[in-house]
Amino acid sequence: DVTLGHIVCRKDARDTTLHVNQLNAYRGENIGTRLNRLAGEAGIWYQQIDPSLPAWAFQGIITDTMGSQPPGTVLDLFRDCETTDGGLLWDGRGPGLSYTTKRYRESPAPVLTLDAAAGEVGLPFEPKHDDAYRVNRAIAKRRGGASAVFEDATGPLGSTIVGRYEDSREFGVSSDTALPQYAGWMVGQGTAEGYRYPRLSLDLRAHPELLDEWLAVIPGDRVDVLNLSTIHPSAPTEAVSDGVNFEFYLP
Repeated sequence: DVTLGHIVCRKDARDTTLHVNQLNAYRGENIGTRLNRLAGEAGIWYQQIDPSLPAWAFQGIITDTMGSQPPGTVLDLFRDCETTDGGLLWDGRGPGLSYTTKRYRESPAPVLTLDAAAGEVGLPFEPKHDDAYRVNRAIAKRRGGASAVFEDATGPLGSTIVGRYEDSREFGVSSDTALPQYAGWMVGQGTAEGYRYPRLSLDLRAHPELLDEWLAVIPGDRVDVLNLSTIHPSAPTEAVSDGVNFEFYLP
């Protein structure tokens, strides 16, 4: 009897490294490398948005590695990388797909600052004090592997204080050793204190000078709002864009 794994038919010369990667379903592949490879294989225009680095720094911003590539559509495989890295996959800026990496999302500087006292913020702009996105106990699983649990029990939004809010996610990461970090990251996001602002709008008819800056905002960018009234919990308010929507009004 003969046991076979993958059978690959190629018309070009034998490439040992490439063949080994294919036979291993690209296990251990850098997330950024996988995204670019998938886009190239599918002939999709793709843009990866990373934070700026000094010339001496390592340019491969995404350093986490993926497990074996699962079966699925191209979009499924892109989403698998998005979940594992923690970035944002979106379209609308070019003829294909854009990806804001987690490292870019963690960049501290705002790309746009608005002055509420000058009327630069559209109304209503109201905070919500709810438990949306709250997670104080997280289970991080590796596809085909182990799982790890992290729980915040005693913090201000801990499970013994406000009750248990549990979430479970599966990641395409290459090693089980990374799972505790993923679970801790989920809880860190889910127990951030403060109010939530579901929507931030601008009236560009009243402030056309902000048009270029507003058009430059992409998913993952931070926008600060200054000089809010005393009914708001803090100033400045820091908002992170998950998407941009435009509404046009014809006279």
